[in-house]
Amino acid sequence: MSLWLGTLLGGLSTAILFNVPRRLVPLAPLAGLAGLLALQLVEAHYSRPGALFVAAFAVGMASELLARWQGVPALVFSVNGILPLVPGAIAYRGMAATVRADYLLAAELLTLALLSAGAIATGLLLASALWRLRPRPQLDRAACPGG
Repeated sequence: MSLWLGTLLGGLSTAILFNVPRRLVPLAPLAGLAGLLALQLVEAHYSRPGALFVAAFAVGMASELLARWQGVPALVFSVNGILPLVPGAIAYRGMAATVRADYLLAAELLTLALLSAGAIATGLLLASALWRLRPRPQLDRAACPGG
């Protein structure tokens, strides 16, 4: 429960920090909550980078949907949704292991952080690309005056 509340409050606070328009602030955490739901559903079945890929894809699709509904760029929602997924603690522990000269642990943690970051980027990119490929309703040019 505290993870959901943290994601909600984190999404609201980053929306305020990044000057998201006031009318969109209540909607800003929704993409992050979609990502968290996807992460919790698949985390037991996939590796951490694989689960983060699915979560980032969910954030990307939710961001695109919310953006089209509100008529704003998807970036407004995707930044708030991706921030909770970023593997900052893993990268920090990897760097701390490097400083302690525990190079084997450092290589493991930093590789996991790099794979996780790549999975997040790929999930967002794939969601955006697939959204752009969706079929759009065709306008009847004959019915449009002047068209």
